[in-house]
Amino acid sequence: MGYHSQKIISLIEEILPLLKIGDGGICLYYYEFYKNILERLRRPHELDKIASDIQRTYGGMATFNDIALYQNGEILMDETDKFIDLRRALYAACEEAILTFRK
Repeated sequence: MGYHSQKIISLIEEILPLLKIGDGGICLYYYEFYKNILERLRRPHELDKIASDIQRTYGGMATFNDIALYQNGEILMDETDKFIDLRRALYAACEEAILTFRK
């Protein structure tokens, strides 16, 4: 498995437990989405297409980019801060993968 794929896999593996602790349907939706992406990445794949699928989750309303982690109506500040950093790193890793594989 290539460097770019492994980097994206590692980031998703860190993101999934954070999504699992958050209350609300949006966390569950993206947990299932990224679990599926992880399965796709562990099989032979076209990384630029998967990276594009990931990046599409960042735009629009009620998107991956809008998530803050809550439990019992209280924001989980430390977890949300870590989640934001990981989310940004994932987007950047996808951008790098797309640029590399579409040259």
